[in-house]
Amino acid sequence: MCTCLTVAVPYFTVDASVNYLFNALAWKQLPGNKHLGEPQFLPAHLIKHLVPQAKILVILRDPVKRYWWYILYCIQIISIILINIFN
Repeated sequence: MCTCLTVAVPYFTVDASVNYLFNALAWKQLPGNKHLGEPQFLPAHLIKHLVPQAKILVILRDPVKRYWWYILYCIQIISIILINIFN
């Protein structure tokens, strides 16, 4: 028997990169924004129009830890490149 929380309204979850959340160019793709120099409608407007009762929860990682892991990733990539060059 599942003891999960039951929700009375339909819901869905989305996992995305922070880049999608703060994509400054996404507004150009929304209807009504074509050929404009600045947005008339933002992604938030579209969400509110399509799902007015939507509740959005955004969870971000600790920026210091995220940056540290990025540095380690870059070091790993650089070491792989150097190994391939000098072998």
